[in-house]
Amino acid sequence: MNRPFIVRYEQDALIVSFPAPARVLSWAVLNGGFCHADHIINHHVSGDDRWFCAEPERWLEESASRLGLQGTIVALASAVEMKKLVEVSLSAGGNGVTCFATVGCSNALSVGDPASVAIEQTAPSPLHTINMIIVVQPGISDEALVEAIQIATEGRVRALYEAGTWSSLSDLAATGTGTDCIAVVSLGAERERYCGKHTELGELIARAAYIAVKKGIAATFHP
Repeated sequence: MNRPFIVRYEQDALIVSFPAPARVLSWAVLNGGFCHADHIINHHVSGDDRWFCAEPERWLEESASRLGLQGTIVALASAVEMKKLVEVSLSAGGNGVTCFATVGCSNALSVGDPASVAIEQTAPSPLHTINMIIVVQPGISDEALVEAIQIATEGRVRALYEAGTWSSLSDLAATGTGTDCIAVVSLGAERERYCGKHTELGELIARAAYIAVKKGIAATFHP
C-alpha cells in the first residue's frame, strides 16, 4: 500500500513526516492530545539526563529544533535505543497500518500497582518504556482515534502476557511500563468512524501493535 509519509532515522531519533498536517491523538510529552502534526518523533534519552527529567517538554522542543524540524511536532521519548526500533506494516482491503515501536520492560508494571514516584520527583532510571507510533490509512474520525488507542493497548498487553512479563513492583502480570506512550496518526480525510475488534481496520491495528511489541520484547532478551 502506498505510504504517504516519509520516515528517516537519526542516531537518536525516529522521524515520521507528513506532506500535510495529519490528525494525531496521543499523550506525548510534546503536543499531546488531539492536534494536527507535521512531524512525529520518538527520541532516545539517557535515563540519567537531569535536564530531561526536570524539563522534558523543553528538552524535546530543543531536540526537534536540532533535527531541523519545523511546524507542529509530536514528540515521544524513551531510554530504549533507536537501533532496537521495530517497524511492522500490514494492509488488507484498502486499509493500511504501520506501527513503529520501541520496547523496554525493566520498568514493567501491572495496571493498579502502587504508585512508585511522585509527579514532582525525578523520573526513575532507567526510563524504559513501550512507545508506539501507529499510522492508519484511510483517515479515521476522532472517536475512532480513541478506539484505536484502546485496540493498540490491548495488543501490547497481549504481547506482554504471552511473553510472561511480570511487574517490577508486584507479583502481578505486567500490562505495560510506567511510562508507555501511544500516538495514533490518521492519514487522509476522515472516512472510518469505527476501528474496533469487529472491523478489518481494528484487526490490522491490533495485529500491528501486538507483533511490534512481541518482536521488541524478543529483541530485548535476545539482542
